[in-house]
Amino acid sequence: QTKTQQGEGKGVMEYLLARKVAVLKALTGKMLVDEDSFPLAAVASCGAHHDVRRMGEDLLRALTQANRVDLDAESATDAVNTLFLLLLGNAELIKKDLQAAGGKAPAYMGSKSPTHFVASAIDVPTRVVVLAQLCRSTRAANTFPHALQSIFQGLYGADSNTRLKQGAMQFAVWTTTNARTEVLKPIAPIILTGLIKFIIEGESATNNPPLVQLRGFTYSALGQLARRAPHLFLADISIAERLFESLAAEPPEVKVSVQEALSMSCTAYRGVAGNDKERLITLLLSAMSKKDAHQARFCAVYWANRLFTFSDVRARYVCLLAVADPKIEVREEADRGLLLPSERGAAPIVSLQPASLLHAQDAAIKAAIAAETYPTFEDMVSYLSTSEMLVARREQTAAVKAATVAFCNRCLARSCEREGGITKAEYLKKTAAAAPGTVASTREVAAEEMNALIEDSLVTALGGVKGSADADLARKCLVAL
Repeated sequence: QTKTQQGEGKGVMEYLLARKVAVLKALTGKMLVDEDSFPLAAVASCGAHHDVRRMGEDLLRALTQANRVDLDAESATDAVNTLFLLLLGNAELIKKDLQAAGGKAPAYMGSKSPTHFVASAIDVPTRVVVLAQLCRSTRAANTFPHALQSIFQGLYGADSNTRLKQGAMQFAVWTTTNARTEVLKPIAPIILTGLIKFIIEGESATNNPPLVQLRGFTYSALGQLARRAPHLFLADISIAERLFESLAAEPPEVKVSVQEALSMSCTAYRGVAGNDKERLITLLLSAMSKKDAHQARFCAVYWANRLFTFSDVRARYVCLLAVADPKIEVREEADRGLLLPSERGAAPIVSLQPASLLHAQDAAIKAAIAAETYPTFEDMVSYLSTSEMLVARREQTAAVKAATVAFCNRCLARSCEREGGITKAEYLKKTAAAAPGTVASTREVAAEEMNALIEDSLVTALGGVKGSADADLARKCLVAL
């Protein structure tokens, strides 16, 4: 037939154009149901010829904006499967057909070779459009293994470009957000490995807007995965270490997404213990030293406030380091971490609900908040007086030192309350006749260490060493002393 058209003076391209336009006119006239027209419209919207592309875009817009096609409806199952077929090709389907027929060619193939029926994936621009449409479908996010295959083919395919990688990463975010738990659970480790690999091996996003957006999507997907599969993150502290490292290294446009990922992954590390807890504490303290990355400092304080009990001395020390931070959001988060929930003036969680209506988890949170308490005076002062802390204190400002003294005073006051409301003098001298090494001698040592902390703070407040004179701070130190 093509030869006949050519004989009439029409080229192959003109003939194909006429056929495509005729098909699109029929689709626009609703020759097929909308669900069947949808994949054809998606392909036509990326057509090589202007007329085909325009008609395809118009039809696709009509089907989507007017909600004529709901990709989550049961009637759209075939449409979603067809979109995946366009993305991945049909080689796997042909392979399954051959296996089902015992290695022989199925009847529909006739005498032709199976390779005659194999269709490869569509071109890259059309795949970008198809991925964007799949990001509207919860059904697509729950289609296994096609969703996973589409993500990895888009990210690591031989012909993939930046736009396709962006589309694949957007679909990864969509999948990790909307996939059912039973669908996501077996594929979550694979997605996590792929995301981490992409972050490590990915190109630098500096001065490259498309790559900036791509890396932003990558961190967003990582954050969503942390929310849906927290056990994977709890088992691997190196993910947290990499995120904090990225927060200091990525360009400003990407840091927003990294900070979001850190906020979302924070709760995944609740319950961290042993060596992993030590690594995490070390990570937060290291982040506080990053003078040129206030986002890292904010996230360090944010994590310290949410991952550890209020009585954890090292978590409180992270907050003390941030009380005089140049950024107000860091200072406010630090102030929040130096007051018990009951002291912050906020309404207690679920306090307005009748006890009979409390969710078990809410009740557990409420009970945990009520049980929070200050560190013991001895523990806090002892930690601040270690040789490592003495070295670190040389670099601290007068404001940090004054806040440290004030917090230790509050720890002493709460320790007195826990022993029946005795005075500070009574607490420090209680059972003074006991043998060395008992509670009394420990408290006496703590008192001496506290005096050293106050004196050091006072010297700095008066302008000694690296401090600058601050009369108000000096007055507070004298009162404490």
